[in-house]
Amino acid sequence: MIFPSPFAQDYGPLFLKNYVKGFSDNGDIIFSMLKDWDGVESIDSKGAVAFHAVYIHLVQNLFQDELQSFGNDSFDTFYSLKYIRSLAIRSIFDGEATLWVDNVLTSDLESLSDIVNQSFDDAYSFLDQNYGNPTTLTWGDVHQVTYSHRLDKDPLVKRFINFSVGPYPMAGSGMTPRAASYSVSSPFEVRAGSSMRRVIDFSNFDNGFSILPTGQSGLFRSKHYDDQTDMYNKGEFKPFRFSYDALDKAKSSKMIFQSK
Repeated sequence: MIFPSPFAQDYGPLFLKNYVKGFSDNGDIIFSMLKDWDGVESIDSKGAVAFHAVYIHLVQNLFQDELQSFGNDSFDTFYSLKYIRSLAIRSIFDGEATLWVDNVLTSDLESLSDIVNQSFDDAYSFLDQNYGNPTTLTWGDVHQVTYSHRLDKDPLVKRFINFSVGPYPMAGSGMTPRAASYSVSSPFEVRAGSSMRRVIDFSNFDNGFSILPTGQSGLFRSKHYDDQTDMYNKGEFKPFRFSYDALDKAKSSKMIFQSK
């Protein structure tokens, strides 16, 4: 199940409200992609692409000019502080933190609409340069996850054996219940998410469900190395058997540890 992003449903209209149509042809295209979006970050969503492209450039255009004086990594650090970043954005759109709006690197005094306009235009250029025609892109085209294995950092190992699993298109983002965060320094590559999803029925533990990002086995040649990945990325679950009786009835394999 794909849940809508409350953050996107809240902020998307604010982006649209502060954009001046006609600022640029490219900005108007992003506006058109975003205007009827319902906030659901499904892999086939085009609105999600526009929203996140605008958002990362909006954050950059608002904060990067002030933060760069603190060092090259200061902006990435700030962007990783999700709740502080979100509160700052909200304060700006509420008119409570206007000092961030002006770009201190220019002689002009920018308004919020100026920053939003530029962010829409920047969003189009970024998508076009990195992924191709923005109007054809879906969230699953750009927002993808690879479950990386540490051995794949060795180019010689990776040349002969690819221990990593992926890439897979991934729904959601760091702003939805279905967590799938990406880094601003490498958008929109998924960097963090749930290591397990599990549903527990406390009235009947055998009536539970779970899913892993890859598989139960860490053995590369095992059929269970990555046999849950497709279900995980689709938001599906498998039954979670808890008691010995339930395992026997399911006729599934089991490993029993006995002390001597």
